[in-house]
Amino acid sequence: MLYEPRSVDAVLVYDDTLIRGGEPWAHIGLQAIHEKLKDGGAIVVNSKRDPEYLLNFIPPTNKKYTLAVIDAEGMDKIFILPLIGAMLKVAPGIVSYRAVIAAVKERYKAEGIKKAEVVREAYNKVRFIEVPPATGPIQLKRRSRKFEEFPKWYEMPEGIVVFAPPVDTPNPHYKTDTFRTFRPVTDPEKCNKDGLCWLYCPDSARSPDPEKLFEVNLEYCKGCGICAEVCPTKAIKMVNELEFKEARLW
Repeated sequence: MLYEPRSVDAVLVYDDTLIRGGEPWAHIGLQAIHEKLKDGGAIVVNSKRDPEYLLNFIPPTNKKYTLAVIDAEGMDKIFILPLIGAMLKVAPGIVSYRAVIAAVKERYKAEGIKKAEVVREAYNKVRFIEVPPATGPIQLKRRSRKFEEFPKWYEMPEGIVVFAPPVDTPNPHYKTDTFRTFRPVTDPEKCNKDGLCWLYCPDSARSPDPEKLFEVNLEYCKGCGICAEVCPTKAIKMVNELEFKEARLW
């Protein structure tokens, strides 16, 4: 059974690119990271960046919340422990500090003291800012998926038929841009226009035009990095999405 709460006290984010929002399931559209966060709740992000910078990628909301950042990856291979330690600092009403430390020691047995120290360190090192509610009514520019109405069972032809878009044309009903955490960037000085990036792209996200350096349609690019891997001149570099402030999805 899937548990879908109506509201939450805190959101723990393992990858900072996810603060732009995410697809809950079935490509039904982008959901803001704070959509189910209670007023006065906390968002705790695993990131090396400052909370002020990350705020550029979070859509506005009429709720106030705390935005906290901890470099969980640099502290322990089990990311959840530093995230919990940071959460204890910025959202102390969820669970007590002493209860968490006791639970960690019991859970990790021989490594219990070491893991508890990770929680304590995160508690002391977390960086955070208080984000006030935006003024006035907020209208999020959400991306929603539009699907053609499926045929009734008695209208379906015999056999299995997959209706595909024309060759070299991406499927307008299956945009994968909200999955992307890294974006391909082409260096025009290194590109030899051999077309391997276009040929190997699994989502037909690239233009077949070499004069445009096989330009990427970012609505369909999911950042898989195949184009960068097959490029013989290493003209394509995968760059973290949070390096592009214009990449906000709202």
